[in-house]
Amino acid sequence: MVRRQTWILLILLAALVGFAYYLNQNKKEEIETATPATGSSPLFDEIEGQVSRIEIRSDTGDQVVIARQGESWMIEEPVTAVADPGKAEAAASQITALRKLNEYEGNLDIFGLDQPSYTIKVTFSEGAESSLEIGDITPTSNGYYVRKDMGNILVVSLNGIEPLTDLLASPPYLNTPTPTTSPATATPELQATVTPTP
Repeated sequence: MVRRQTWILLILLAALVGFAYYLNQNKKEEIETATPATGSSPLFDEIEGQVSRIEIRSDTGDQVVIARQGESWMIEEPVTAVADPGKAEAAASQITALRKLNEYEGNLDIFGLDQPSYTIKVTFSEGAESSLEIGDITPTSNGYYVRKDMGNILVVSLNGIEPLTDLLASPPYLNTPTPTTSPATATPELQATVTPTP
């Protein structure tokens, strides 16, 4: 015979599952009823110039910063090193190629922008600076909800954002940093000098 406490726990569990389902459905309905302004257009204007600095941060504290220095690129974070010019230019091109697919109005928490997963800050050669907050993936998994310079909520292609956020896991080093051990502390440290990868 099932004890009364067990029945109460089962009822509470069912209620929690039902409530979670309700919240999920409610969020989907709010997104669907938000009125999008459709049409694809560039996220950044050409008049802002070429990208001269890219800073990408995650909500977990990871960061990578690359900056143009004349004709070359340097990585400033997480370790100061020469950047692979091809990969750095690809990241800069990726930013200028970003296009907004839709525009929404609504509460930030509906789109995961109350606590963004990533923040991308871009500095352009003409001095303009711009910030891009990255929220949830869209229900159709074709894009991310983003907010540029604290403005309206936009949708940007998934393929446009992920190559940039992937730089957090694989910064565009020209050479691979070599971990060494300091004899005094026996703690692994990254040298400023790097060894070439094959």
